Amino acid sequence: MSKFSFRVVLYLLFCLPNLLFAQIKVERYCEVTVYFGRVKSIEVTVDYGKINSPTFNDSTVVNRLVKLTKFNSVVDILNHMSKDGWSLVTISVLDYPRCKVYYFKREFNVSEVASDNSQ
Repeated sequence: MSKFSFRVVLYLLFCLPNLLFAQIKVERYCEVTVYFGRVKSIEVTVDYGKINSPTFNDSTVVNRLVKLTKFNSVVDILNHMSKDGWSLVTISVLDYPRCKVYYFKREFNVSEVASDNSQ
């Protein structure tokens, strides 16, 4: 067997399967706004994309994000997002109303995200 054909066989055995089964990844972002009241209570809103159309094919992703509105602690929110695979990108602090806006991102397989023809 020549060196050239040996290299082709090695390529086919090791590289080609990785290329065929590689999944396309896309990043999606999420905005979590926490409003701080006069006492220790907080109010949480979540923006995960389009209002009138689903952003994710899997409704459990949306359900897990909506669950954030029930939390009473910023630390609980951060732990929950981390557990679900979201990474904190940045935090914006607004004086009025007293709130912090947390921006998260996460990679998804393209099959998990609803198709968007506007991009």
